Amino acid sequence: MVQIYLTTASISYLNQFLLSLVITIYLSWRICRRRRQQSTIADFLLTGFFVTVTIFSLTLFLETSLLPTERLFVVYLQNTILALMLVFLIQFAYFFPNISIKHRFERWFVLLVTLAYLLWELIIATNRFNLLGKAYVTVRPVNLDYMPVVLFAWVVFVFGRSTFSNPHDPSMRRFALIFLIPFVLSLLNRLRSSNFVSTPVYHIIVSVGILITLFLFALNYLISRPESTSLIVKFSGVVLTAVLAVFGMAAWLMTPAYAAQYR
Repeated sequence: MVQIYLTTASISYLNQFLLSLVITIYLSWRICRRRRQQSTIADFLLTGFFVTVTIFSLTLFLETSLLPTERLFVVYLQNTILALMLVFLIQFAYFFPNISIKHRFERWFVLLVTLAYLLWELIIATNRFNLLGKAYVTVRPVNLDYMPVVLFAWVVFVFGRSTFSNPHDPSMRRFALIFLIPFVLSLLNRLRSSNFVSTPVYHIIVSVGILITLFLFALNYLISRPESTSLIVKFSGVVLTAVLAVFGMAAWLMTPAYAAQYR
């Protein structure tokens, strides 16, 4: 029977999962409520993005809560889920706030590239699972860690370019700045693969960085749609995120002392 160990470190990832789950439920309810009206493609892409973020956050939680052998089944899926998340995110960047006709061919080309990356990650994960069934544990090719860096940089570029097309919409500039955070996190992941960043430091930065990104991303989107989001929803989101952030940071601050006393 699989046992989950709720450690001080895994609490932070649990907070991410809860926050992304709440955002996903709200966005899904918002689409269902507006079923008689016209929901934009950006709404569906945003919801799909947060669904994948929720699953990805769950894998991070399980990675720090399961025993080493059991967590392999979760770790092998992480990059495939991340690739799917990037597919939704990049397409959302092209469709928000309005789709640009002049970038139509570029959008389709980038979609094909991201889908090819998703397929490649899926093939690698399948191969690793097959070898795991034969009692072989394989390491994912390190060079593939460059792809999330490039794709997150492209997200920043698309939002940054949209600031010139929508000079009166400050949300585009804020989106570009917000996604500098996951771009830096993907760089740290690459440095960790090369042993330039220790694993504990990496997990601390990633846990806090993802939580901040989710909060700022959702808040900026809700601010850009004031006509469809009430003030109480925005306020509740701020309070929930602040509480989860405090618990998450407290858990990481407790971890070194807890580990030093462990026997």
